[in-house]
Amino acid sequence: MRDHAPEMLSGVATTFHCKDWLYFKLTGKRATDPSEANFSFGNFRSRSYSDDVIAFLGLEKLKHVLPEIVDGAATHHPLSAEAAGITGLTEGTPIVLGYVDVVCTALGAGLYDPGTDTGCSIIGSTGMHMRLANGADDVRLNRDLTGYTMCMPIPGAYAQMQSNMAATLNIDWILSLASGLLKGMGVEKSKSELLAFVDGWLADAKDTPLIFQPYISEAGERGPFVDATARASFVGLSITHGFPDMVKAVFDGLAMAARDCYAEMGPLPGRIRLTGGAARSASLRRILGAALGASVQTSEREEAGAAGAAMIAAVSLGIYPSMADCLGDWVTPYQRPAEAADPALACRYNELFPTYQHTHSAQARLARTLPRCDRGKSTGNIEMKKIAIIGDRFMLPDVFRDKIVEATGNGHDIRTLELPWPDVPMEHGYAVEGMDGLKEYLGKPEDIIDFIGDAEILVTQLAPLSRGMLQALPGLRLVAVSRGGPVNIDMGAARDAGVRVVNTPGRNANAVAEFTLGAILAETRLIRTGHEALRKGEWRGDLYRADRTGRELCEMTVGVIGYGNIGTKVVRLLRAFGTKVLVHDPYVQLSADDLNAGVEQVSLDTLLSRSDVVTLHPRVTEETRNMMNAETFARMKPGAIFVNTARGPLCDYDALYENLVSGHLSAAMLETFAIEPVPKDWPLLQLANVTLTPHIAGASVRTVTFAAEMAAEEVRRYIAGLPPVNPC
Repeated sequence: MRDHAPEMLSGVATTFHCKDWLYFKLTGKRATDPSEANFSFGNFRSRSYSDDVIAFLGLEKLKHVLPEIVDGAATHHPLSAEAAGITGLTEGTPIVLGYVDVVCTALGAGLYDPGTDTGCSIIGSTGMHMRLANGADDVRLNRDLTGYTMCMPIPGAYAQMQSNMAATLNIDWILSLASGLLKGMGVEKSKSELLAFVDGWLADAKDTPLIFQPYISEAGERGPFVDATARASFVGLSITHGFPDMVKAVFDGLAMAARDCYAEMGPLPGRIRLTGGAARSASLRRILGAALGASVQTSEREEAGAAGAAMIAAVSLGIYPSMADCLGDWVTPYQRPAEAADPALACRYNELFPTYQHTHSAQARLARTLPRCDRGKSTGNIEMKKIAIIGDRFMLPDVFRDKIVEATGNGHDIRTLELPWPDVPMEHGYAVEGMDGLKEYLGKPEDIIDFIGDAEILVTQLAPLSRGMLQALPGLRLVAVSRGGPVNIDMGAARDAGVRVVNTPGRNANAVAEFTLGAILAETRLIRTGHEALRKGEWRGDLYRADRTGRELCEMTVGVIGYGNIGTKVVRLLRAFGTKVLVHDPYVQLSADDLNAGVEQVSLDTLLSRSDVVTLHPRVTEETRNMMNAETFARMKPGAIFVNTARGPLCDYDALYENLVSGHLSAAMLETFAIEPVPKDWPLLQLANVTLTPHIAGASVRTVTFAAEMAAEEVRRYIAGLPPVNPC
């Protein structure tokens, strides 16, 4: 609204959600509840607005229009005289501001039940799957940082959520196929009439593997991953399958999607409180319980959300001293007996679930290549765009262009420029006037400005954009940066100029993870040592001696610092070798798959003291800069190996040198450096127990094509008027 309809904000005193506006009209109080406020603009830990979030959104000048946060469970206001006259209610009647609908539903359905291992699923048109976090530190983020966390109307309690974009919409779709087929034969059947046949179809389905990915919504999927291109599909169809098998696969797919969501929030719950329209289906309850390995419990109450809102009011008015007391009267008595999971069926779903996850990963890559009405054609009525591509000798301009044409059609004005990197090193803004804060870029500002000219879209990896440059490019509206972090762009200036910046996170995650594993093997199996000796004409047969030979990964402990796109893949590769893996990342929880495989999440001190190899994979922040220093190296296990394929500023290389010379560390493999290229007289170049490579871990043919595809998809979405997949 600020960017596209600023006149709507002119003179605005307060912005409301619908229920907040009703509260204002009834009481005259401008307010919103903690769940609503924190969901968009706040910090759930403090239950208050966050200046950092507001600044990130560029809304500092509009902070005054945000209403006061009022906790309805603790505070209420009287019905005003004006509202009493309009409604016919008694003036002064207490008015309580409820929490957001999904929180009220979770409360009324029984998510909050102290002392129990309970999850809550709402299965309606969409699917919402929740676990109760007992304190802010109990919130378990997954590696992709997806999902939601909302305040509950209980001190220190939070609902952590993952949400499927489409739940029963998938059932509606499969039934619409039957309805359409029957209608073509002159038989009219409504959805409710067809639902009566579902149990029969499920009973007739064969016990043969058939997987359905339930992403039937045209908006794609939002939990536990975010992918606007995700589409529904059957995997494993054969001539032996009939319509009942397809119906069964759809129901299985909904249950697998629920498990996928719960698995990203930690261990699967022992019991699921189920609500929503689909909770009436005994077949769905049986399938869901088996897929989750949990008992399923429903309530005699039809409207859990209304019950939750009433519970908030009851506590607010002092009818109950606490929500736990209210629970005993409003929730527990209405719970039906729990339905236990079928052990044989649960075993089947346990075997099927890894395949379900794998087929999504494979299908996601294919879905991005599917032609759509606005893709792979001439632009027709879509306005022709001027697109500037500034590539280099790794991210080739022609690859960018081909992928953009494939995604958007031939009707755009595309110009290309090739920078000489990596044959010419990158620059950093601290050395150039007017480029402060920019890193890892290439190109003279005046040349870049001249080339971009009147282009609306820029696609690049290395071209810099400072505040001054952006001011000289008033027509620029989209910048697609084909790298994990837009360190070559002044993001504050871009937001001020109304320029959308997108990136390509994870573009080289596979490449770096494979390289890291190779680096570890080069050190642990003495590949570097043997190679260097042979190059000098030395036959190191002594490396076969028991006191000098290398160790196998299956007998070693490897510590992985950072559990993001790359760190998670390194963990997966190490697991294949039977390695004991420790992970340190204070901001992300381990996936259920890694937890079940024996991966441990530990403190940094524990990781350093127990690991035979330590490999770095965090981002560079003020917290992580020089995190490996004299103190932390000293805490590493004597004789350990250190690997850095992440970023040079994470490490104090002078301290590393001292620990390698002293023998405290046996070896190091270094791929990134504080200064690149490294000076020819750099001390670490002289050490025989160090392997060095020139920042090439992320370089692979797949990285080039994958990054170009991701950038092209962002361009397509911009042209089509769709939100970005990876906004910065």
